[in-house]
Amino acid sequence: MDSVGTYNHYTYIDTIPKDTLGINVCTMDFQIKLRNTLGELPADRAFHELIRNPKLIRDEFIIKREEVLPFLHSLEEATGGRGTFRHIILNSRTIRSEKWELKFLNLYLSPLNNGFIVCDRNSRAIRWRLIIPQIIQEELHWQNTKQ
Repeated sequence: MDSVGTYNHYTYIDTIPKDTLGINVCTMDFQIKLRNTLGELPADRAFHELIRNPKLIRDEFIIKREEVLPFLHSLEEATGGRGTFRHIILNSRTIRSEKWELKFLNLYLSPLNNGFIVCDRNSRAIRWRLIIPQIIQEELHWQNTKQ
């Protein structure tokens, strides 16, 4: 672990320790970096507004701790499975814009302590349940690296 409480490399995980305050997910290979201190919060103004005013945190942005790994495993399977390097494009006006790349997910412990706020790579809260149905399969670029 490095000096700011981040495990200093991405790895594939099967459990989320109780002291986890943040989770960074690379959706290209589903390697994960855990944080047990918040360190520096993202610079995005909308995220800071959520943290300052928890009433703005809608349930659709929150994933419960016990839902994180099943969700990530489902997303991984829907996009090629374990050991596959992929590039995910989503088609959804309901999430952010007409088409956008899902390269990283950032999860931050909610100030309400009811789970994690699911954010895109720019730390903007997103409706995580809408991700899997919005994957554009024909634009799913992947390279199979399974042995």
